[in-house]
Amino acid sequence: MGTMHVASVVEQCWHKVPGGTARATVSTLDAMTRLNLGRFTGIAARHRTAPQLATPQIPIVYSRLPRPALYESWHRLGRPRVESMIEDRIDMSGTQVIGWDPAANTIRSWVFDSDGGITEGVWTRRDDGWSIRAVGVLPDGRKASMVNIIRLIDDNTFTWQSVGREVDGELLPNIDEVTVIRK
Repeated sequence: MGTMHVASVVEQCWHKVPGGTARATVSTLDAMTRLNLGRFTGIAARHRTAPQLATPQIPIVYSRLPRPALYESWHRLGRPRVESMIEDRIDMSGTQVIGWDPAANTIRSWVFDSDGGITEGVWTRRDDGWSIRAVGVLPDGRKASMVNIIRLIDDNTFTWQSVGREVDGELLPNIDEVTVIRK
């Protein structure tokens, strides 16, 4: 399994009076880095100088936009998306195909990741959404299985969680529930 890559906005470190949010963000990122909890990249507007009081000790990707334009763009347009600012740093991508299997009278899915992993899932309807029992092969040839749970909250919101995860028979920790909101 790959290392988690987290992008965090660190723009508050350049505010004229960097306060609680800048220091809290920097200390949290520093602690997570020390604990080796993943790879971290800061996101900020274009600046001519380094921050004065709260300086992140992680790589920072700078927007081409200065702060006022970046803030306006984020607030009015929802752009640029943080993911697009680190796109060249994405470790892996994938494609999921979902289709109806008339022979088995069920929905099936296939995930193909950019590293060569393949997973096939069988979907089962639940009262509040779907459960997907999936089995596959990792890029290194090890066998994997998991149950992904999708809970429908409303027309624009669902949660996703992965439980019962195994690689070559070794049980892995569950992935906590994540909320997905359509924008």
